[in-house]
Amino acid sequence: MQFKKIRTHLSFIALAAGLSVGSIGTSAHAADSAALEKGMKCAVEKYGLAGSNVFTGEPLTATKGPSFASKPEFSGYNEGSRDPKLASFPPGVGLIGRAWSSETGTDFSKNVQELPGDKFLRLELAKKFGVRGTLGVRFDQYSAVIEFYSDEAKSEWDVAGIKACFE
Repeated sequence: MQFKKIRTHLSFIALAAGLSVGSIGTSAHAADSAALEKGMKCAVEKYGLAGSNVFTGEPLTATKGPSFASKPEFSGYNEGSRDPKLASFPPGVGLIGRAWSSETGTDFSKNVQELPGDKFLRLELAKKFGVRGTLGVRFDQYSAVIEFYSDEAKSEWDVAGIKACFE
């Protein structure tokens, strides 16, 4: 899949600030933000996950828009994931970039705490907040990759079930 220039990142920032995004040149709008929040909450709660983050733009970067944490302590991971030094992924690089570029639109790590720091840039953040399993899923309708994470190592993910939460 060829990587396209995406302006959705600006849209989520505008949405978070309560601004209209009609003139930004993207299909994202308030309904998209609400749908993302609803889908992330569904997936996290239904599958016992710790939380989720949205990555958009070029390179893919965690947005200030929707994120979801199952417990207050996981919100620190979401906040830390928005640090541009730790969470900016060109296509094919890192879990997020690989999910964006992959034919299946997914990529996962069973336990990021077993990876070297150069393979998972947010390793120290993951250790601090107890994040282990991670899954990146591309959602073309939002021009985004959503990262789902767990406080348990996970070798299997119900990707179809997670995607169903966004329908």
